[in-house]
Amino acid sequence: MVFYRFILYILIHTTFLMAIDNIKSADSNKIYYIYNDSIFSLLHNCAKNNTSSCKELIKFGLLSDKECEPNDCQLIGALLSLSNNTNKALSYLTKSCQSNDRLGCTHLAIIYEESRNYKDAEYFYKLSCNNGDIVACYNLGVLYANGKIFDKSPIASKHFFKHACDNYYAKACFNLAVVYANFIHDFENARYFFDKSCDYGIKEGCINAHNLENNGITMPKLQKKRGLYIKPQ
Repeated sequence: MVFYRFILYILIHTTFLMAIDNIKSADSNKIYYIYNDSIFSLLHNCAKNNTSSCKELIKFGLLSDKECEPNDCQLIGALLSLSNNTNKALSYLTKSCQSNDRLGCTHLAIIYEESRNYKDAEYFYKLSCNNGDIVACYNLGVLYANGKIFDKSPIASKHFFKHACDNYYAKACFNLAVVYANFIHDFENARYFFDKSCDYGIKEGCINAHNLENNGITMPKLQKKRGLYIKPQ
């Protein structure tokens, strides 16, 4: 069974409009014309991993890594990374991450993971996860589950998938079910989390939950704490 993985770059689709202020031109009339006629299209396409659109945006000019604020650095770093200008992106993202911008740390982790530097990827995913980025927690879980960190068992991914699932991240619920089924061999909890991922819209989760039900696997009993029922651990 294959683990779902999430590529974080799509997150910039919701924040890229903030980068408009970071695109400079000596001709203010020109920037006004671009803003109205093409900038939104370029931003939209760049956020969908269209490299040529990202490169067109860069031609307008960007703030340097000395000039940008941490959040702006993160956005510019993401833009440069999507334009396959990874080395230049690193300086922006490092500045962002060092200023406790969690998305900057997550973008750094993705770059390191894609270059197969898994130890640095683990470090920056953890940093971002501890600062509250659910996607970083999820991607760290995938890193462990796929055996990329050799001193970690795939079971180590359980904590991070659980945290992301508890925060309504559907793919994390599905992957958590896979961990329970394939590595822990706890099929009751596997059915529970497949069912939960089904509720969140993952079709394969529905199929797996149904198959486990047909094989006589029941849901885990709810636990009680101070008179309140709580979810399985």
